[in-house]
Formats: sequence, structure tokens, C-alpha cells
Amino acid sequence: MTYRQEKQRFTNFPPTTIEDAKHNVNLLIELEKIRMEDVIDKHIRSGKPVIMDRCFLSTIVFEYAISRQFLDRINVLDYTIVLFKEQTQAKKLFIPSVLVYLEPFDYQVFVERIEKRGKVGINFLNEFETVKIMQHWYRHILSANYPDNSSLIIQSTQGGQKETAKSVNEFLNTVNYTNNTNKIFL
Repeated sequence: MTYRQEKQRFTNFPPTTIEDAKHNVNLLIELEKIRMEDVIDKHIRSGKPVIMDRCFLSTIVFEYAISRQFLDRINVLDYTIVLFKEQTQAKKLFIPSVLVYLEPFDYQVFVERIEKRGKVGINFLNEFETVKIMQHWYRHILSANYPDNSSLIIQSTQGGQKETAKSVNEFLNTVNYTNNTNKIFL
């Protein structure tokens, strides 16, 4: 929320109209563009890769989870994918050339994560079933669009932060940073 301005407001969740749902997705895209500009600026100034905690793919996965868990709720998954394609083709958003996806190993690790960070305002995101649905879709995106040497799925375990950090560091030192991911969802 660092990048959100006061005039930029999300509608309540769940949205009650398609327009509200699209508004939220559009706002997320605009926020992601601002984040990307900041990242590019930091990269240019430092000359080093910049690691982000998420990318616009998270919005697609969120809409996917809504579409799978709440068949009777409004979702704009198709709209989100089309908008994502348009924005990446227009080079207004970029797709990470390297993606590391950290997922909880089991229910207990997920519960520990929630206890540390606190519950989020959208309740179904605090449910392990939602995480499993999102894991499935992230795995689909990675297997369909990223070669093995530019993506990593790693499971967090209880108390295994040092081992996780070591594995990610080893991966980042051998990764193919020139991966062309422009074919995602095409």
C-alpha cells in the first residue's frame, strides 16, 4: 500500500458489480506500474537486480482463486488476463524473467505465517484451501511459461528460514536471467 494514493480506493470485497471488480483490477495494475517504475529506477541507479515480493501475476492468481472457490461471486479472471496481455504487450508492465515462488509446506506452516503477519482483510485469503488453489495456479504458470533454469518453487518449512534463503541464493546465482517470458497466457 506504499504506492497507493489517497484518491485510489478499492471497492469493498466481494465486489457487487462487474464495474467494481474491474475497478479493483485496474487499480492494482496502476499500482504495479508505479512499483515497476520504482524498481527500474533502483535497478538503473544500483546496476544490480532488484527483488520484488510479488508481481501482477498475483492479481491473476487472486481472480483465479475467486473463480474456483466462489462460483456464485463476481470474478473478472478473463478481464484480468486480457488486461495483463495488453499491458505487457504495450510494455507498460513487464513479466519477471526470474520467478521464485515460496509456498507453505503444510497447514501448520501456513498457520504460523498468519500468526506472524496477522490476518488479512479478505477472509478467504486466510484459509489454507485458498492457498492450495493458488499454489496450483502458480505451478501451472511456472511449468507452462518458465524453463527450469528461470523459476523455482520452494516450500517453506517450520524454522527453515536459513535453509530456504540458502536454496534461493544458490538458485539466483545460477539462474538464466535472459528468459523470454512474453508468451505467458498467449
